Amino acid sequence: MALTQEQLDAIVRYATEQITQVIEETNIYDEKNTQRMYLAIQQIYDELGAVSTEQIPEMLQSAYVDGLQHAIEQLGRLGIGMLTSNETIGNIIQAPLHVEAISNIISDTLSDLKAAYRTANNYSIKHVQNAIDDVKQEIANGMIVGMTDKQIAQRVGKKFSEKGMTAFVTKDGKHLPLDFYANTVVKTKIQTATNHAHLNRYADLEVGYITVTGNVPTCHECARYRDIVFSTKPGDPDFPYINLFTTFPKHPHCRCNFKPYIKKFKSDEQLQKDKDRAKQFDPNKDPRTENEKKRYDAEQKAKQKARRKRLAFNRMQAKLGKDGPQSFNEFKNASKWQYHKWVAQMNKMYDPHQKPYVPSKKEDTNFKDNNNSNDNRVKINIDTNGDYLTVQNRYTEEIMKHMTEDEKGIINAYTSDYYYDINKYLLDKRKGIDEGWHVDVKDDAYKIDDVFNKYNVRTLKDATLYRGISDEELKYILTNFKQQDGDFIYTTETYKSTSIDESQTDFFNTINKVEYHLPKGAKAMSLVPLSNIPEEKEILLNINQTFKLVSFDKDTRRLVLEWIGDK
Repeated sequence: MALTQEQLDAIVRYATEQITQVIEETNIYDEKNTQRMYLAIQQIYDELGAVSTEQIPEMLQSAYVDGLQHAIEQLGRLGIGMLTSNETIGNIIQAPLHVEAISNIISDTLSDLKAAYRTANNYSIKHVQNAIDDVKQEIANGMIVGMTDKQIAQRVGKKFSEKGMTAFVTKDGKHLPLDFYANTVVKTKIQTATNHAHLNRYADLEVGYITVTGNVPTCHECARYRDIVFSTKPGDPDFPYINLFTTFPKHPHCRCNFKPYIKKFKSDEQLQKDKDRAKQFDPNKDPRTENEKKRYDAEQKAKQKARRKRLAFNRMQAKLGKDGPQSFNEFKNASKWQYHKWVAQMNKMYDPHQKPYVPSKKEDTNFKDNNNSNDNRVKINIDTNGDYLTVQNRYTEEIMKHMTEDEKGIINAYTSDYYYDINKYLLDKRKGIDEGWHVDVKDDAYKIDDVFNKYNVRTLKDATLYRGISDEELKYILTNFKQQDGDFIYTTETYKSTSIDESQTDFFNTINKVEYHLPKGAKAMSLVPLSNIPEEKEILLNINQTFKLVSFDKDTRRLVLEWIGDK
């Protein structure tokens, strides 16, 4: 029986966890031990490739057969191409057209994945070596004192996991992590198999026209093709031709498929209506109404929230076992206190027997805020050598030594699904909306802002951060700019989740991107050490941050903002 997409995703995640575990069990000062570690990493990738070669062909063939079955059923309802008593799908799929199609899809998929595993292995070796060098330098500089070999290895593993396992580098330099890329490749190829099965069956029976079907509501890319009749061959006088084999899927989340359009079954009136509509086809125009866009954005937010909740549950269950939630329903229905208790256990943030951390008098911050240098806020002493994410993670880890269990818990909850409730409350309050559920959130809504202020949280280096946003959010930002001294100014009303890694914004299936330019001193905090989804490399911007418009490209839908201060 073929693996499911979810099972394959789990195998890839398990492999990445195994690599981190191998690193954390290696004595970095033992050359032979280190070489064995590199060989073990290579072996894990080899085994991952072997599993893919064994399992993925069956997955793709199953998807193709399902697509073929669906196409036969569609045509059968129209009285076309019904199977005779002597015909089976097994017979049909042996035809050269279908054999070649399946073979090509399998070959392309395995080729893409093998290249991804090879790239991931190369980057893994590079990132491990860099992590080892960084930790050795920290030891040499006296930043790490009294650590055991195991603790040193764990620090190397943590630094490695922060970098992730790059499987693909885009033309513009974005690094796509292995789990994301493998999921994207397989998901796209499964949909490709389904689509090609339909199109090849139509070709078998010389069906000349199709319409594009799919989810409703849909995205701006797919909406352009809906309800349009397309010719399967070029040169048709009435209906446009596009290469359906290469046009779809439009993106990794695309679920567009096809259904046959038979002219002789259409009335003259319907046929003329379809011809007129086809003349309006514009592949560069989004035909959706504002209401349709809002429905789609709302659905995507709900899916995003559900995904985060499911990921949080999976991680919690894996780490806590019998001490954690035993079912997804228990997790969803848990009280706020129970949830925070699980979080504290999972991240080993809270130990009732541990004495409170008391900073020494010598501790100070190497980042000074001139306006607040004499206040009583907690000062943090950290080394600012390293790339932006490494430094900000180090900064958050130091802050965590001072934070209360409740402060850690609220931020961790924010990274799973609580972000939606908190930000919705903040927006509703600004609009004067009062709803019953607000009472459960209002006490928590400003706790993250309190953390920023209590610990004087800042970004310690200049940085460029990225955020994928819906059409609705983009429109809201563009309509809420205010002119000031010749500039267009926008102040955030909610917390903004961003990432140092632009590829992390690709998951949200939107072309709209915000690029935030932050100077040293801007109010931003890395949530990676506190996050349920650390691979997102999340950097949180505090509420009430003011930005200046740098540019907005209508074609690429990219908005560039520069931080200029607090409100």
